Amino acid sequence: MSNHPLERTAHRAGVCGPSPRSPGVGRRSPGAFGTIGGQARLTQLIYYVAVSLDGFIAPPDGSVDWLAPYNAGGEDYGFGEFYKNVDALIEGSKTYEQALTFGEWPHPGKPCWVVTSREFESKQPEVHFTSLTPAELIRHVSAQGHKRIWLVGGSQLAASFRAAGLITEYVLSVIPVFLGSGRPLFARGGAVETLKLVESKPYPSDLVQLRYVRAGSAEQGAPADRSPAARARVG
Repeated sequence: MSNHPLERTAHRAGVCGPSPRSPGVGRRSPGAFGTIGGQARLTQLIYYVAVSLDGFIAPPDGSVDWLAPYNAGGEDYGFGEFYKNVDALIEGSKTYEQALTFGEWPHPGKPCWVVTSREFESKQPEVHFTSLTPAELIRHVSAQGHKRIWLVGGSQLAASFRAAGLITEYVLSVIPVFLGSGRPLFARGGAVETLKLVESKPYPSDLVQLRYVRAGSAEQGAPADRSPAARARVG
């Protein structure tokens, strides 16, 4: 996989909602975990993604070529600090499959849950395959002690977590490009949701990174958190 931060996470642009489950050495998550309690409510689920000005996270073929002009100059858009402070990842099966085509697994040492109903092969002990619902999965991951989770994508999976009201933060790295068509930020569905902008950071490349939380959340009105855990980059 590319070493550049923009492309390291661009594999999530694959549409990766729950699909039929894949053969796997990766371990399966158990089924249900009771009601969402105080522990789960403390969990942060961050949808961190690069998006075009017209709302696409990838062209129709899912390629990352459109990001190439923004990879120059060594800028990581804060990704290093963001990633260091992520406890776990959730992604869909097509995102996982695309990540495998880049060679070396891009997330060694980070627990990763792949939402799928197929069977997959995995040599990474930290990769788990699951067909849990979004709410069940958040309960399960939180019960493992993981409190800051990166929702890698893609659009179908992100839409299912948004529809369940589970995404607590959106970090959108807006690329100054109109793709015209492609894979959207979210697949269709979900209720109206009002957000609060807590941080906006322009870069010399003309990329602008926007960080939103839910309106009325604990962070509303608070100064933007510039700690490593809060700083994000292009995904």
